[in-house]
Amino acid sequence: YSERELRAAGRAFTGWSVDREPGRFVERGPQHDDGEKTFLGKTGRFGGEDILKILLAHPRTAETVVEKLWREFVSLKPDAAEVRRLAAAFRKGGYEIKPLMRALLLSAPFRDPATRGSLIKSPVELIVGTVHVLGLPVPEKTGLVRMLQGLGQVPFDPPNVKGWAGGEAWISTYTLLLRQQFLRRMVEATTVAPMENGMSMSARPNRRADRRQQLPGDDSTMQMMEPPRPVEGRSLRNAGTEVRLGQTLSGVDGATLVRTLLPRQPVDGFDASGTPGAVVASALLDTAYQLK
Repeated sequence: YSERELRAAGRAFTGWSVDREPGRFVERGPQHDDGEKTFLGKTGRFGGEDILKILLAHPRTAETVVEKLWREFVSLKPDAAEVRRLAAAFRKGGYEIKPLMRALLLSAPFRDPATRGSLIKSPVELIVGTVHVLGLPVPEKTGLVRMLQGLGQVPFDPPNVKGWAGGEAWISTYTLLLRQQFLRRMVEATTVAPMENGMSMSARPNRRADRRQQLPGDDSTMQMMEPPRPVEGRSLRNAGTEVRLGQTLSGVDGATLVRTLLPRQPVDGFDASGTPGAVVASALLDTAYQLK
């Protein structure tokens, strides 16, 4: 499509509005441009409904939606044959998203171990996922919003109409440091002990100073901190898996615990036979935890 066709579509949607008080859609006839428009090879006095019908009749529409969902949930490189299969089912099902998502999440590529850990977590996925899996209270909203601003993703406030670029764009020298800072604070919030040069964080003599060591001008993680809630004695839940932790890993397979937290084998490698807190901390601070 061309810029001219984008303008034609915009003209077709003139008059479509929202009545803010009840929050309902309203069509304001006097504001509609009822002139002739050309869009994707068709010409007529199109309105918004006509543009939607033309788009839904185009074979690339379903394929584009499938490709976008594939890049979000499976991998950055969509499988052409699978895209065609899913797009055909999407069209046949009247463009219902729920059946499409079910088919995508039950597909062999989605369940292929090779695709696990091939995507980078978005800031929202990183923060919400960590709070969820550790069973922590919802963070204080001011600190949460500031953290998401620093990481580059505030919900409902995308940089443009296309949305966030995602993928490797989530990672920069600044955001990577901020991500690690957030995870270290979550580690402290569960009083677990990440190993650093053979010494646990709780044993370091300058721990109080370390707490104040923020990125310049940012105290959002400190605002998000809750009173410590030990991970021992609680359950970790992730992707339908639940692991109940005691004071030791007795009765809990350390490798299973790691698989609950990481989408792939740890990059840095660590001993999965330590205390529950140490294993959880090592998993959260491993590079693989940034992936999904």
